[in-house]
Amino acid sequence: MKSIKNYILSCILLYSIPFCSLAQSSDLYFDHIDYDVSFSQSMISSIHQTKKGFIWIGTANGLISYDGYTFLRYAYNKDILNTISNNHINVILEDNERELWIGTNNGLNLFKKRERDFLRVDVQKVKGGRNYISSIIQDDQNRIWIGTFGGVKRLNKKQYLLEEISNDHNSPFRKSRVLSLFYDRNYGVLVGTAKGLECFDPKNGSKKELPKALKENEALIHSKIWKIIKEKNGDLWFATEANGVFHYNVAENSVKNYLQNFSNAKSLSSNWVNDIVAVDANTIWFATKNGLCVYKKDKNEFTKYQHNPLTSYSLSDDDVKCFLKDRHDDIWIGTNGGGVNFFQKTNTNFTNVREVIKPNFGLNSALVNAVSKENNGSVWVGTNGGGLNFLDFRTNRNAIYLIDSNDFDKSVNMITALVSQNQQNLFCGTFNGLFKFNKNSRTFSKIPLSPNPKERNRPITSLLVDNNDLWVGTNGNGLKKILPDGTIESYMADGTSNALSDNFITDIANRENGLWIATQYGLNFFDKKLKRVTKIYKSGKASGLPNNSLTVMFTDSKNRFWVGSESGGINLLNEKSGHFFEINRALGFTDETIKSISEDGEGNIWVSDNNLLYKIRTKKFKTNPHISDFEITSYSSKDGLKVKQFSNNSSLKLNDNEMLFGSSNGLIVFNPSKLIKTPDNAEIVLTKLIVNNEEIRPGNNAVDLKEDISETQEITLSHDQGYIGLEFSAMNFVTPEKNEYAYKLESSFNKDDWHTIGSQHYINLTNLNSGTYLLKIKTSDGGGKWNPAVKTLKIIMLPPWWKTWWAYIFYFGILIAGAVLLFRFFRNKELLKQAFYLEQVEKERQEELYKMKLDFFTNVSHEIRTPLTLISGPVEELLNSAEKNSNLEHKLKVIKNNSDRLLKLVNELMDFRKAEKGSMKIYCEQQDIVSFCFDIYESFRGFAVEKKIDYKFVLNINTALIYFDKNQMEKVIYNLLSNAFKFTSKNGRITLAVEQKEDSDSIEIKVKDNGIGIPENRKKKIFKNFFQLDDRGSANLGSGIGLALSKSIVELHHGEIKVQTEADVNFNTIFTITLKKGKDHFKKSQIVENAIKIEENASPISDVKTEVETYEAEYLEEPENSSKKTILVIEDNEEVLSFVYDILYTDYKVLKFTDGIKALEYMEKEIPDLIVSDVMMPEMDGFELCKILKTNLNTNHIPVILLTAKSSTLNRIEGLSTGADAYISKPFSIEELKLTIANLLSAKEIMRQKYGEGFSTDAEEENINTPEGLFVKKLTLIIEANIDNTDFDVNDLVREIGMSRTVLYKKVQTLTNQSVAGFIKNMRLKKAASLLLNTSYSVSEVTNMVGFNDRKHFSKEFKRFYNLSPSEYKNSHLNN
Repeated sequence: MKSIKNYILSCILLYSIPFCSLAQSSDLYFDHIDYDVSFSQSMISSIHQTKKGFIWIGTANGLISYDGYTFLRYAYNKDILNTISNNHINVILEDNERELWIGTNNGLNLFKKRERDFLRVDVQKVKGGRNYISSIIQDDQNRIWIGTFGGVKRLNKKQYLLEEISNDHNSPFRKSRVLSLFYDRNYGVLVGTAKGLECFDPKNGSKKELPKALKENEALIHSKIWKIIKEKNGDLWFATEANGVFHYNVAENSVKNYLQNFSNAKSLSSNWVNDIVAVDANTIWFATKNGLCVYKKDKNEFTKYQHNPLTSYSLSDDDVKCFLKDRHDDIWIGTNGGGVNFFQKTNTNFTNVREVIKPNFGLNSALVNAVSKENNGSVWVGTNGGGLNFLDFRTNRNAIYLIDSNDFDKSVNMITALVSQNQQNLFCGTFNGLFKFNKNSRTFSKIPLSPNPKERNRPITSLLVDNNDLWVGTNGNGLKKILPDGTIESYMADGTSNALSDNFITDIANRENGLWIATQYGLNFFDKKLKRVTKIYKSGKASGLPNNSLTVMFTDSKNRFWVGSESGGINLLNEKSGHFFEINRALGFTDETIKSISEDGEGNIWVSDNNLLYKIRTKKFKTNPHISDFEITSYSSKDGLKVKQFSNNSSLKLNDNEMLFGSSNGLIVFNPSKLIKTPDNAEIVLTKLIVNNEEIRPGNNAVDLKEDISETQEITLSHDQGYIGLEFSAMNFVTPEKNEYAYKLESSFNKDDWHTIGSQHYINLTNLNSGTYLLKIKTSDGGGKWNPAVKTLKIIMLPPWWKTWWAYIFYFGILIAGAVLLFRFFRNKELLKQAFYLEQVEKERQEELYKMKLDFFTNVSHEIRTPLTLISGPVEELLNSAEKNSNLEHKLKVIKNNSDRLLKLVNELMDFRKAEKGSMKIYCEQQDIVSFCFDIYESFRGFAVEKKIDYKFVLNINTALIYFDKNQMEKVIYNLLSNAFKFTSKNGRITLAVEQKEDSDSIEIKVKDNGIGIPENRKKKIFKNFFQLDDRGSANLGSGIGLALSKSIVELHHGEIKVQTEADVNFNTIFTITLKKGKDHFKKSQIVENAIKIEENASPISDVKTEVETYEAEYLEEPENSSKKTILVIEDNEEVLSFVYDILYTDYKVLKFTDGIKALEYMEKEIPDLIVSDVMMPEMDGFELCKILKTNLNTNHIPVILLTAKSSTLNRIEGLSTGADAYISKPFSIEELKLTIANLLSAKEIMRQKYGEGFSTDAEEENINTPEGLFVKKLTLIIEANIDNTDFDVNDLVREIGMSRTVLYKKVQTLTNQSVAGFIKNMRLKKAASLLLNTSYSVSEVTNMVGFNDRKHFSKEFKRFYNLSPSEYKNSHLNN
């Protein structure tokens, strides 16, 4: 009952399909370019392809550039001048110079590739008219013509202007609304206007006659023509707005008009035609308002193609606007609302029988699993869940047969294998059992595969009819043989020696004596007679089989046995030798899984992998083949193959001319002899350059890129631009995702291989060394054949400066120098060995000499102690008996102090010697370090008051009992305080501090001062033996062993002494002594126990601050009329200063100063007669002071005596070169000092008498170059210049000379023994005497000429000076 029901259903399906179904071979397959993913959908008005291959799409909403992967949109922006002038694009043209011109609703634009922006060309501020660009063409003289709604214009490319083509103002080409332009060498420029067709000569712009046939056709002449094209045979086609299309046949000189005829389905689909394209010599396409219309000349009929919502490959919109025939002769179609459609000429290669909805011809399920054909060319198709389909290609009839209409899981209706037993029966292997289909009754009957009916059926993968037997291959249940009586034989992989290698069988091939069985684990040969497996081939070198997992087998007409595998390509088996010949990707084939194999009528082998189809043509047949014997051609989506996945073992030769392959998208039918193979020779185009994660465009400061990367052949990068990214495109616009790329980077130091990167269309290069590289990129459509056009980019990586040629020259020089040095090193090595011994001997000698020196100093110190004792004792007696406050007591104190100081230095030297020998011992007892330091502090208070120093004692604890040797530690602190006072000037600051930090087991004693400080580069040396800072200009009279001895004593106490290294705001120098508390760190022999009791709260110490007084110069009061000369003494040693004062004060007025700066400040007010200065002084030494005095006009006349301990010849020369008048070395003779002073003052007196008596009159005649002479000469010149000025007085002279009144008076008095007023008066009188003797002026006239305003007063002063009246003086000289 069930079989009858199925039979009725099948018959209804078969005969219910009417004849209205159209053959699919006549369909056109259109791909859709989805540019609107990123941009809003709008009308497509123009499409153009540049010579580089870029597609430019003009829309009503901007301009779009497309490289196969990326859409770039350019739109109008009113705020940016270099954007396109209007979003509505009408026309696009790339001229012969590769410049891109874009016509819009509001002007012409030039696209600047380098900047990727636009230049607006002669856009005027008007609406429409000449700004509305409708057409752009270029003639064979490279002239560009622009069609506008304001006439035809000629483009001036130099000045970027639109110029009129004719000077005739009545010319129809100046104001006509131009719709289209077309240039032809024979006709000139044809102009389609709103009023009809016109023509002009491009040479002069004059109107030209149309061909007679065109001119006489009134309908054409007055039509609005939107497009004109010319075929290769010279025929012209005209597309009009409402009059259809016109065809001008040149050969017949006739014009034919094609119009829409509603009664004729083969007529033009619409009379409004927007565009025309000649597809080939027989085919013309028309873009109409009512779909695409295809005209076939041979049939003289039109075929209409419109949008069909039921088919995805139909046109996306019926309103077709424009065409583009690209460089591959594929057609781009722009529509009004459906975007861009793309038609490949290769789309006609393959016919796709798809899943359809009845009553259309096709399949009820897209996935095809198995095919089998009938002798009449009809085909049985096993589908994946749709049962059995029957297709008759002759009548376009189809039928569907379901095994089980209630098969909800579709396991039964999933047919996986088909084989025809005879004209009546068809075996169907399914996912759930085996069935036999009766072709006559259209019914299915199940064939059991196991005696046990409950046993679950495994999917059937292959079927083979062997005479009356049926072999069944299963997926996991081994091999089955069904005899005619229904008996079942099973053969399994049970592990025995003659069993199958695997139970998963993929295909079966018949031989006379056996079967070839392909499994997922090797190839088996099954002997039919022995009923066992006799051969098993598995992968390995012995067989040559690349993979154990096999998929399909095929025996061709030449009895060659082809075996496909999951990977490793296809294999040819030599059945006699048992060896496989592999054809894989390395040989131009594929390594993908082989799905199916068939042979066409010409003996070519056709092989499908996942989504590609391959033709293997045998050029030369050999038993042992070679790859050169085969020619392999691949077909992909680029060739019109619209397949995502081919099916396993599902192909056959439909007839002598056609092949059929099953896929996931239905059946693929094609004629091998008519396949069109698109040549793949387009060059890859670089689309983007990225350097260090920044996109590089021309004008970028990082990379000197002169042109866009698509136009660039070479780039130069610096060494730090190591990350390079490049994007590129093969300009495949249909299925760019299926393009495969490979690249290699070659250089002179690296021969690279090709690196396949699949469909990835970008590469990243990193860490490139300096040098020149050639980056090569090639592409393939995925079929294994690479495009011969290889893109090459030269990359120059500049080296860093240390790797440049001049750097290597420098390195070479260093290498040579190193070699020379190395040679010298080895040459001197022997000399060094010899010198080493001498150095050791010298070192020992120096150590011995150093020891002898110390011993000598120690012995001398012992010897000095005796005479010091003999000096100190008598001096003490004399002091006790001397009168208090007498001069004798003062001098005896000086002797006593210096003898004590010398004794201290002797003792210090002896202690240092003990420390050097390690024989110094300390005896530590527990004492209060605070009171100990305070006692030492008190001993320096008087010195602080004397030097006016702010002297403080600071502590943060009242008492601190520690173990130390009082006598030795006293030397340390005394030494530090002595240095502080020595190097701190008056009004300075010194602090002695005792501190204990919290949670610390040590005491810190700090001596701080704001004196001259210690340079940073010398702080590490100050504790070395005999180190001094006397070269800094200080009066350091020390021995240089004080700090070294102090360091030794502190280290004997296991303490530390250091000088601060960080800057302090209040103090320049800080010495810190750190002593540990307790006695564990001392030896027992160093400890002396005592019993000291200190009251806890008793602290008599208070913070003492010394009052600082203002300084005044020290000198004895003298009466005003005292005739003593003034001597200014400068000496930083107070005792020496007092000593010199005592020597001189009885004979001279003595002023005492301790530094040169104070002395200079004093001399700004008062001028001494002589200066005695020390050389080594703080802040300013004697040399600098002397130089200042001798270069100052106020003081250059003062004699200077330098008194110093620097007695060498060089020091004397240095002092005298600064202008010093005398140089006396310490220790000096008192008599020598007195005589030197007396002589200098005497010489000064002689000079004063000379200037006072005769200089005033003879100054002009004498050549005096001394500072004194130059001063007097300057003085006389000023007076002479003002000698007739009665108002000129001392005040005027002070202003002119630039001195204070006091200093001028003192200097003039010193040099001339005259007052300033007297000097001026005497100059006037001497001038008057000269005038009386040498001129004829009267006395009255002379009186006025020398600045006297009273003759009586003049005569009186003249007589007093010359002892004669003016008249007497003149007469006496005249008589003589």
